[in-house]
Amino acid sequence: MADVYLQKVTQKVGTIRFHGVVDLNGFLKMMRDWLIDHKYLFFEREFKSKINPEGVKKEISWTAYLEATEYAKYTIDLTMIFLNCIDVEVVKNGQKIKLTSTRGLIEIACTCELDPFKRFGGNKWLQALQDWYHKYIIKREILFIHLDGLYYHTLKLQRAIKEYLEFEAKTSAK
Repeated sequence: MADVYLQKVTQKVGTIRFHGVVDLNGFLKMMRDWLIDHKYLFFEREFKSKINPEGVKKEISWTAYLEATEYAKYTIDLTMIFLNCIDVEVVKNGQKIKLTSTRGLIEIACTCELDPFKRFGGNKWLQALQDWYHKYIIKREILFIHLDGLYYHTLKLQRAIKEYLEFEAKTSAK
């Protein structure tokens, strides 16, 4: 079957690398709360934990969905890898807190899928009609509302992650 114009577009938003001490459970809870607050339904695709001599290696993959309209579905894919996880006690404001010393890699990608219920699927004539509809009728809506909106929304998630990890540059370049 032929590809339909702008049927499913995936964009890699960014990669965050860090090395330091972080409250790992609080970090995952913050990301979960952010996704729920923004009306995303999400599930954990994968969770791996492997014990190494240097520390624990954790791999976590999340997928979050949002039906923006009845014709467009947004997906955010998060892949998090934490290496050399070691629990440490830190004194903060006079209290001992258990945190995790780790090196981390977080990859964020977003996907905009049009017609996720395949109403135009089936035969070649309907797919050609959908292709024409995407190219000439709703092209601007696809490019400027759905794709740009999803990309900037995912950048807000990236900024929330950077703020939680207390990066020096909390925002991206403008």
